Amino acid sequence: MLTFSPALGSTTTLDVPPIPSHGRGRSPVVYFKATFDSPESFAKAKSDGARVELWTNLPIEGSPAGEWKAVAFTELDHARSDDATAGEFGTLEDRTIYLRLRAPLQDQVGARFDFTYRLLYPSGHVQWLGEHDNNGVVAVKQGLPGIDLMGGWDVGSDGAYHLGSSVVEGAVGGVLQVADWAVWTWNTAGIPTCLQDGEAVTSNALVLLPRRPTCGISVPGPVALMGDKSTRLHLSSDGTLSIQPSGATGSISASDLEYSSELLQEALSAYGGTILLHNSAFLVIATHRTTALPLHLLVVPSLDATQDSVSLPWQTLQPLLSNAPGKIGLVLFSPRTSKLQIVRGPVLGDDSGALVVGFLGDAFVVSPVEIVSADEKTWLLGLLAPTNSVSWTIERPRHPLPTPPPSPPAREPSRPNSPPIAPVPSVPPQQPQHCRRASLTLVRNLPARLLRAYVHAVFNVIFWFWNVFFRALVVRVIGERFPRRISDILGLVLSKTTSPAPSPDQRLKSAPEDKGRNALQDHAERHGRELGTPSASNLPAPKPKHVPPRHQSHPMQIVSHVVFSAILEGRSELPFLVLQGDLPKGLHATLDGKALPTPTAVRSGDGIFLVKFAGLTGGGRLDVFLDL
Repeated sequence: MLTFSPALGSTTTLDVPPIPSHGRGRSPVVYFKATFDSPESFAKAKSDGARVELWTNLPIEGSPAGEWKAVAFTELDHARSDDATAGEFGTLEDRTIYLRLRAPLQDQVGARFDFTYRLLYPSGHVQWLGEHDNNGVVAVKQGLPGIDLMGGWDVGSDGAYHLGSSVVEGAVGGVLQVADWAVWTWNTAGIPTCLQDGEAVTSNALVLLPRRPTCGISVPGPVALMGDKSTRLHLSSDGTLSIQPSGATGSISASDLEYSSELLQEALSAYGGTILLHNSAFLVIATHRTTALPLHLLVVPSLDATQDSVSLPWQTLQPLLSNAPGKIGLVLFSPRTSKLQIVRGPVLGDDSGALVVGFLGDAFVVSPVEIVSADEKTWLLGLLAPTNSVSWTIERPRHPLPTPPPSPPAREPSRPNSPPIAPVPSVPPQQPQHCRRASLTLVRNLPARLLRAYVHAVFNVIFWFWNVFFRALVVRVIGERFPRRISDILGLVLSKTTSPAPSPDQRLKSAPEDKGRNALQDHAERHGRELGTPSASNLPAPKPKHVPPRHQSHPMQIVSHVVFSAILEGRSELPFLVLQGDLPKGLHATLDGKALPTPTAVRSGDGIFLVKFAGLTGGGRLDVFLDL
């Protein structure tokens, strides 16, 4: 009718972790399982009012050791509290139930206890399910449940197992049924990760959390495996534990997670880690490998796997915000579940809120939150990529300067199809002197024109570099007023150095001189053809003195926008920006001034968006433009 685990007539070994000399420790959890042969028999037992009971002399909390007592399998919904002394009843299938109880066995190492099972009916009738001298036996020994330690491990006064600083070869232990554990570790960047099934790892610290058991009597508690700064542990895919590199001299430790604070802190120093909180309920570890934000947070329960989830009060994270002055809150992102939470400062000070974490723990990326307000729009922004500096500014559309007047066009050379030239009158003897005087006048005027054109070209280049490269940077640093005055001055210089158009009086006065100059030019052309020199009609036309620069405006300069800037520290596994508020109509990004592909935004609930950037192959200045 019923099958039990552990079975009657069997001996089951129960491992009890050592406790520090200064502490009492938490009582280990013991599980018993009863399975009916069919759902119908289970239903009939309930209809008859039969109650399944454990009859044992185990030292259950509240009763002395050696005294026989009955512990009933009770309905799970009626006794869910972790502090229950009797136990819990749960329907895992439609005919299997569990009994969970806590037994203070730390002082009972080496003792043996008996148990049997029975059915108690409402009439008082008792049906014993065992036989005489066929009881089950529980043998208590010291050890870490689920961990097999081999070699010269010693138990210290701190409640941990230590393997001395001698040269160790080969395996030093193993994790039994490694698939029944969730293994947390840290990579070289200090990021906590949970191992996948069949994955091996080498690390200075391992935190093992038991998954919910489905059979057996012992419920393992969380365990920490640690090496010192010079010693790393290697956990193979089959659960074998060894030291890396092989033959290294160092010290390793294994401990119940509740008593591992000092040893774990030393091991975490290799990853820039610190223990933010460690008590009988939680272990919270923050790692910060470099000076760059964000932080990486690992939250694991210190209790055994008897609850579906645990709640970490928000107040625990208040020190993280205190270390980020000027920020209004924190953003928490779980890479494993892709869940986002933004917690503002007042909430962190409220003792009613909590961060809910599953019994297998979770890792979070934690970054401070900036509040950005412009043109009646407000966003909360947090960057998950590693960065040392974050700032934001507002940029308005540029007001174009007036275009300076164009230079006068070059005089067209004489064309072959021009009207026939009138016969040149005979030149009097004084004409060569007049030609020399006109030529000297032309030469004297030429350097001034060249100087004017040269100054104009220099300021034209300065104006172009100012608009394209430097103006936006100066605006971000000191505002728009001073850069606008510089632009006005440069525009004025350009307009002053441009060749002015001649007035009507100047054109009338220069007409006789132009006629004389044209006559000299025609005379030079005729004599040039006789001497074989090129004429003016064969010379290339001179280029204009001033060509207005082509201004290539960036599309983001057309509208006003908020510029969120950060200096990235190398390549990031999480090139994300967290944004809470209305998604802007335009969203662009550049890295070191080079445009990145259009980022993608995914809604994560409560008006929170996860914005992902592509093309971030390394560090540099990241500018994110949010159109207003």
